[in-house]
Amino acid sequence: MPRATFQKRSPVSKRIYEAIAVQECLLVTSPPILAEVRDVISRDYIIKYAHTTPELRARYLADLSAISLHTPGTKALQKGSRDQKDDMFLVCASEAKADYLVTSDEDLLALQQYEGTKIIPPHEFVTLLDKGQP
Repeated sequence: MPRATFQKRSPVSKRIYEAIAVQECLLVTSPPILAEVRDVISRDYIIKYAHTTPELRARYLADLSAISLHTPGTKALQKGSRDQKDDMFLVCASEAKADYLVTSDEDLLALQQYEGTKIIPPHEFVTLLDKGQP
């Protein structure tokens, strides 16, 4: 979600961002996830596409952190994703006992569920939001 939220260009990402802003749902993050977001939004092609400055990226990270609940991001997993780089999201969801992990990542979506957390794509989450279900 961070990439889509950073751009806020699609109706789906805009709806999720608005839901977080009014606490219709809660965003949970961890130090490893924030570091990943920092890395992604600092990539040259993202900077060029989104026309961001260092100040804008720093403000985005600060805002993201401020509207998030935080987990330590240190829990050991019993079973991870087929892409170990994605395990930080499973750790965060597990530590938070999250209802949903919202992602477009196919490696995570393939799991469908992890320790009671349903793993769903953003458009399905928006459908749940619109039904008042999350």
